[in-house]
Amino acid sequence: MAPTFYWLAWLIVIIVTFFIEPIYMKKVFLLFMGLIMCLFSLNESPYLWAPFVTPAVFVVFGIKFWMFQKQKAWAHLWPFTLSIGFSAIQLFLIVIPLWRVVPVSFIGIGVYLFFVSLFVRVFFSSVGLWLIVSGLGTFWTCGVLYMYDMTAAIDPNQIVITVMKGLLLLFMIHGVLRLKNMLKHKSLGKGAVQV
Repeated sequence: MAPTFYWLAWLIVIIVTFFIEPIYMKKVFLLFMGLIMCLFSLNESPYLWAPFVTPAVFVVFGIKFWMFQKQKAWAHLWPFTLSIGFSAIQLFLIVIPLWRVVPVSFIGIGVYLFFVSLFVRVFFSSVGLWLIVSGLGTFWTCGVLYMYDMTAAIDPNQIVITVMKGLLLLFMIHGVLRLKNMLKHKSLGKGAVQV
C-alpha cells in the first residue's frame, strides 16, 4: 500500500510544482503534501489518537483551500452535508467489503469530483471541498466505529490513498477544463465561428 501512496503523492507534487500558478497556493499545497507524506506511517501507530491526525490535517488544509474563493453563507453547509454522505459510503464499504475490490468506487469518485468541479468553478475551492468532505467523513466514520468498538475495521492508509486518488482526478479534470477553455479562446481570437 505504501508504494501506491508514495507514487500518487510524488505525482501530485510534480504536478503542483510545474502547473500551479499562484506561488502562495503552490507553497501551501506543497506543505500539505509534505505533511501527508510524513503522517502516512503514523496511521499504523498503536496510539488511539493516531487515526484522527490525518483527517484533521485534511480538514485544516481543506478549509484553507475552500476559503480561496469567497463563498456565500449557505455554501458552507455543503461540506458538512456531503461529509455525512462520504461517511455513509465508508460505512457501507466496511459492512460489505466486496465493493472495495470492484473498481466502481474509483469511477464513483470520478463522477462525484466531476460534478464538484462543474459546480465549484475555482480549482482550489474544489480541492478544499474534497479535503473537507473526506476529512469530516472520516471523523464521522471513526466516531461511529468507536461507539461500537470496531476501530480495527477502518484502514486510515486506504482513506489517505483514496484522497490522493481524488486529488489526482481533480488535477486531471482541471487540466481538461483548462485546455478546453484555452482552445475555445484561441479559436475565437482567430475569427473562427464558434460551434
